Amino acid sequence: MPWFRILLVLLACTPASALAATLTWPDLFGGGVCAGTLQACVNAASAGDTVLIGADESFLPDRYTAIDENIVIGKSLTLTAATGIDAVFAPGRNVQFNPATPGPHQVSVSDLIFRRGSVDFLDTGTIAGSVFRAERLRVLEPAAPNVVGCAINFQAGSPAAQIIAGDNVISTGPVAGVERSGICALGFGPGTVLDIDIFRNRVT
Repeated sequence: MPWFRILLVLLACTPASALAATLTWPDLFGGGVCAGTLQACVNAASAGDTVLIGADESFLPDRYTAIDENIVIGKSLTLTAATGIDAVFAPGRNVQFNPATPGPHQVSVSDLIFRRGSVDFLDTGTIAGSVFRAERLRVLEPAAPNVVGCAINFQAGSPAAQIIAGDNVISTGPVAGVERSGICALGFGPGTVLDIDIFRNRVT
């Protein structure tokens, strides 16, 4: 068989997940879509891609990268920080998953730091098989009022959604007259059954 036919067969047999890309934000050298806002980088990513938050200084890089914007994810995506980077959202900022398609969705948010912020998974999909992960997040003084007053909030309407929350650190902080919660999970769709795995979290 000619080599080009073999190549075509291999490409046809390659699963879509193997073609997922990693986009690094901020792009300090390429001048592409990830040279602008983090939201623009998230929007430019394809379903299944990873958006990696890296250093924001090219000549004197430190481990601190600040993000002063709210992020909305509408597709399957991994949003995380590069190894050794403290990706810190400005006070009051948050990350929200709100799908634009019926799913299923595979969404992971990890290794980020929030102050008076939150991470919200608002799944309005209709197809079973979604997986939502919140791991190694630090949430200090969660936003109040929030959707349901939670630092990490899962609301799933699709059937049989899997929820994973592990190794997060949440400090709710004393605020008179304000009730805050750590991790919340709610199924609101008819027949929704949640598969919930919550482990090694510290909530104070």
